[in-house]
Amino acid sequence: MSADVLFGIPEHTRDLDPSLKLIADRFPLKFNLLDRSEQISFITSLGESIEACHAAGFCHLDLKPSNLIVPFGKSFFILNDLKIVRPVGSKNIIDGEKTSAGSEGYSPPEQYGTNTTVAVTMDIYALSVTLGEIMMGIETKIPFSFSEHLEKLKELYGTQVAEVFEKGWEIEPIDRYQTVGEFIQDLIDALRNQG
Repeated sequence: MSADVLFGIPEHTRDLDPSLKLIADRFPLKFNLLDRSEQISFITSLGESIEACHAAGFCHLDLKPSNLIVPFGKSFFILNDLKIVRPVGSKNIIDGEKTSAGSEGYSPPEQYGTNTTVAVTMDIYALSVTLGEIMMGIETKIPFSFSEHLEKLKELYGTQVAEVFEKGWEIEPIDRYQTVGEFIQDLIDALRNQG
């Protein structure tokens, strides 16, 4: 899979700003080969983008690798595709009947309900699936295989990192991380502890 496919830089964007081209030989992200400070920079930038969205009172609802841009030569993500952003606490409905379900494999189960209330835990689930995919260097397959992904994360990063993702992937929203900051901090601490 090419970097442009994984990170979804629209053709018109690349034509307007050549600096938004991705580093083809590093992506789809061989994240485990990056030095720790660069890994943390990527993770922190994505967490800060989503936290800013939440602080403004909105949820992205469509987090996935193809909605992230990496400027050429930089170690941060730019959050893209805000088409289905909704206010926190609102009903997850578009045009009176169609739900803003996000993308299969990345959105949590509750996001597919027709009368669901938008909550930050929806983005936290999608963030953990997205970062897990990026850190493992794989594409999420439907249905999502929690056990296979956890084993791969343990192999690449150790048990503590896998445990952070396991909590982020919880099916019940109440069992997940409740803030992006908590998830990101635990992930960074786990990476640092790994060495």
